[in-house]
Amino acid sequence: SDSSSPFWRTGWTGVVGNDVLDRSYIKGYRFELNVDSQGDVGDLVSGVVEIGSPSAVVKVSQEEEEILAEQEISYVIEPFELISDQWFSRLYNDGGALNLSLTETGDGLFGNHALQINYQVNQTETWGGFVDFGWILDMTEPPHNCDGASHLSLWYKILQPQSQSGRVHLRLIMLDDSDCIGDDCANPPGQSLENYYTFHYVLDDDGDSGWKELRVELRGDDDSGSPFWRTGWTGQVGNNVLDADHLRGWRIELSIDDQGDIGDTSEGVILVDHLSCVGDGDLLGAAFRTGDTFDESISKGIWHERYYQSMLSRNMSEADLLDGSFLDLNYTIEQAETWGGFVDYQHLAPGAGYYNLSEATDVRFMYRVLEPSSSFERAHLRLILMDGSDCLFNCSDYPGQNLENYYSFLYILDQDMSGDSEFASMTIALEGDSDSSSPFWRTGWTGVVGNDVLDRSYIKGYRFELNVDSQGDVGDLVSGVLQIGSPSVIARVPEEEDSEDPETNIFDTLSCVSESDLLFDVFDEFSDFERKSFLGSRCCEECMENPNCQYALATEQDCYMASDVAPESIALLNTDYLQSEVTAFWKDSSIRRGDFCTQCTCSESERLIDCRGQDLALIPKMFSFRQLWTPQILDLRNNPRLAVLGTDALAAISDSLEELILPRNMRHIALGSINNLTSLKVVHFEEDPALDQTNADLEVKSTVALTATRSVSHKLKNAIARSSDFFGDVCCSRGHHIDLQWPPGGLTFCDMVVDTPGVDAIYEEFIEYFGAETIVSLQPTSNFMAEAAESAEKCAEYCAIRDGCMYFSYDARWKESEHTCRLLTSNGTSSRVCCKPDSFADTGGTLPGWTSGRPPRTRYDQDNARVLSTPQDLVADETNDYHAEYSLTLGATPLRGAVWVEPSLVSTTNLDVSITPERVVLYDNITTVNISVKVSNIDMISSGETIVLTNKIKSCDKAFTATSACSAESTVYIDVTVPRSSNFVLPITLASLALAALVALILMYREHKKRQADMMWSVALSELTFDDPPEIIGRGTFGLVLLAEYRGTQVAVKRVIPPRVSKNSSLVKVGLFGSGDRMSSVGTLGSMRSMTSAFDDSAHPEEVTDDVELGTIVATEKLKDNP
Repeated sequence: SDSSSPFWRTGWTGVVGNDVLDRSYIKGYRFELNVDSQGDVGDLVSGVVEIGSPSAVVKVSQEEEEILAEQEISYVIEPFELISDQWFSRLYNDGGALNLSLTETGDGLFGNHALQINYQVNQTETWGGFVDFGWILDMTEPPHNCDGASHLSLWYKILQPQSQSGRVHLRLIMLDDSDCIGDDCANPPGQSLENYYTFHYVLDDDGDSGWKELRVELRGDDDSGSPFWRTGWTGQVGNNVLDADHLRGWRIELSIDDQGDIGDTSEGVILVDHLSCVGDGDLLGAAFRTGDTFDESISKGIWHERYYQSMLSRNMSEADLLDGSFLDLNYTIEQAETWGGFVDYQHLAPGAGYYNLSEATDVRFMYRVLEPSSSFERAHLRLILMDGSDCLFNCSDYPGQNLENYYSFLYILDQDMSGDSEFASMTIALEGDSDSSSPFWRTGWTGVVGNDVLDRSYIKGYRFELNVDSQGDVGDLVSGVLQIGSPSVIARVPEEEDSEDPETNIFDTLSCVSESDLLFDVFDEFSDFERKSFLGSRCCEECMENPNCQYALATEQDCYMASDVAPESIALLNTDYLQSEVTAFWKDSSIRRGDFCTQCTCSESERLIDCRGQDLALIPKMFSFRQLWTPQILDLRNNPRLAVLGTDALAAISDSLEELILPRNMRHIALGSINNLTSLKVVHFEEDPALDQTNADLEVKSTVALTATRSVSHKLKNAIARSSDFFGDVCCSRGHHIDLQWPPGGLTFCDMVVDTPGVDAIYEEFIEYFGAETIVSLQPTSNFMAEAAESAEKCAEYCAIRDGCMYFSYDARWKESEHTCRLLTSNGTSSRVCCKPDSFADTGGTLPGWTSGRPPRTRYDQDNARVLSTPQDLVADETNDYHAEYSLTLGATPLRGAVWVEPSLVSTTNLDVSITPERVVLYDNITTVNISVKVSNIDMISSGETIVLTNKIKSCDKAFTATSACSAESTVYIDVTVPRSSNFVLPITLASLALAALVALILMYREHKKRQADMMWSVALSELTFDDPPEIIGRGTFGLVLLAEYRGTQVAVKRVIPPRVSKNSSLVKVGLFGSGDRMSSVGTLGSMRSMTSAFDDSAHPEEVTDDVELGTIVATEKLKDNP
């Protein structure tokens, strides 16, 4: 409501509202033409005004505007590097003279040469006269496309001013073919085209003034005031608008005026260079914006397509240009050669045209994979830049064999973005040579060598190639759908250092802080990481130069940068490859992070820095008041973008901070950030019950004593507050511990031990398993698995993957000619071989010669490295309110990481069964966790039943997953009994017993008859033939399906989870199928019928059930020694 505001709420109309212009809610706008009161009622004021469509902008500083101006690129229509035989020239009325020549090499402004024009212009008419020359592209080529350019540029230098001052001027004329049809469109001097003139009175300039630029806005019509004026003197009317995407040619005219007599002459010498359209980075993608279909663009020569030696690829692929911005590719690639195959789509600038990208540093395009490649990891995209800097002839011929071809390799075709409405971006540095690690690699497969350096200033065009590799057979097809946005270029702008004036600026210090265990998921949907291909080795430098980069991930090849990281994208480096080849870091910038008391609210009286709700992505760096007071509390709540607390991020307040409150999205706190806080006592999390989330006043310190027994709520990936908490990865062991008052258990950080060869084995140094039965001995000269002889760890790993290997011995004694790895079925006699000189692996006597040990499967069997459930037989009845409980513990401590156990119900039941907790974690063999099982809805069953639970196990230590979740020690049985009723009187009881006896006799008779009828289906075990070892053809929740042969016909035999034996009967009791019977059946493979059977009485006296699904062949048995 302030009248001095840019937008003033006058109060004349509308409502008061909140009295602030809310930019986020603009309902509309009104243009009002207003006449004041300085006249009489009835006065009229008239005029004509044109108002363009309104738009919104972001104000930038003068420095930023200069930076943006430096990012211009150009499409060069004519470089004047040679005088083409396709040029035309004229002497009007045969008067005057025109001599065109190239300057000496090196005298050009942009390339090697410039064009020297020695002119003499005669006045042959009362209106004057002229000489001119130009070039109109042949109709076999498309026109020059300057869509996206803002202006036209021509550089000139006066060598000799004209002899008659002010008489001759230069005209630059652009020839537009947008409304021209037929072969006449290419006829000089362009009478069938729209001719748009510009006029430049520059020929009197001093010859010592150097190079200057003629810059004309690329806009024209028949208005003489327009930058390009269609005068009507020559050419056609057409649509009377200069179409920048239809420039068929150009003409330079030197014209003399009428301010003299016929026969007058003026002459001079001028150099011209680099006739080009100039615009921003989007100019590179002009070929995407033709307004034509892709097929029309192909016919006009704007685009070219190629399906390498495959009519199948041609017939099954479709390409189109969508919305003037995207190339839509529904591709099918045939592997036409043993090395692979490809399809490609290429654009080459016509004539002498090319793109000058010298002011750019990177090329970028948007993409979206609508259908991933049908064969995973077989196809990839290549962006190939065509460098014409050393091309002498046929430079516009497809596919560019006379050009330097520079390849980039983009492995994006396996991504599934079908559900995404947004496109991803790909950014590649404009650097290239014959080094395969370069962002753009001149492979030598196609094109010429040239100068072997990608010249950004001379890009003739580009090609998108979809390539299939050699990892298949000739004739294989790989298909998918990809959308590619028009390419553009950008210029990386380093952060400018502020002035060194200490009164107004703070000197910025930039560095990259790497986090040894942190990983960013750069491909997920939550964070927006920009990929810079082939810049992994200098990712830190790239991030420091990019003002938008705060977090980055460097791989062996690429660099990924983002302004912030979503909590869902935070993970841990959990493989040997990731730890050695991937680095996550954040940018430490004094200016960007700022001061605590500038970014947040500081209270000296409360010793508090309150950063709540400041939308921080990085924690502030400096504390300017450190000489006056020291903070004790830092509150970071309600900062959803703050997910990482980096190493030494709190260094400015590390010696005084006692209490730290972390935001709810915090996922990673570096050990170095907490360990260096020497006074720290309390760490709270935003969701802690210990915090009063509704209290605006912060009184956290007083809550410590009051909440000592409450829970701690957090979602950290790399630290836990209690022994029952989960790290973000199962391979995290409990590592460094920091004692705190709160959480009561302090904080324990992840100690990640990744999977490497032999990491889960037990080793005994200087021990030989003497006399053990050997499966195979492996040496460096072995034809198969020779790698096992390289180390004891690799020997252990090969034992782990070799069926039947229970032990290993590795002989590395230096006196032996070859190291030997022995894979063993037993450990024989354990013999210590030490400590003679030849007992060592080295002559210095420091390394053991013999190393023996046990792989994970043997640790499971012999060391009890398993999850134990106690007890396994439970009862749920009225006496315990249908509540059963069992405990989980480990038989041995894992060698690395933890064991995650998830109890789950596997039997089918109508009962409601709840299990608490749903998942537990065990780090050692000391901890015991109780699992509570509550059964409800008892009235749904009329008789007792047995429900079966298994414990699904996830472990980094492979010993604990050496058997399935259905193993005996992982299975728990709970007998559920229904309540007994006491309302029956004796007569009813006796009658019921009599009736039951009668029913039993009837059932026995019927069963006898049924057994007689089913004798033909009775299967003796001896009639089933299994492979040795048995071939597993399927797996299910309840067991394995094995392949067997029955009377010459293949059948499947199914084993259910390990049964338990009833204490009172030799029969097996299983509650998996709603009854106490075991199910047995066999049938032919592929059959669409089922038959039920049982092994005959001599083999397995078991009862028969008909509960077999149609088309499923199932047989189960109870003998432990049976396959």
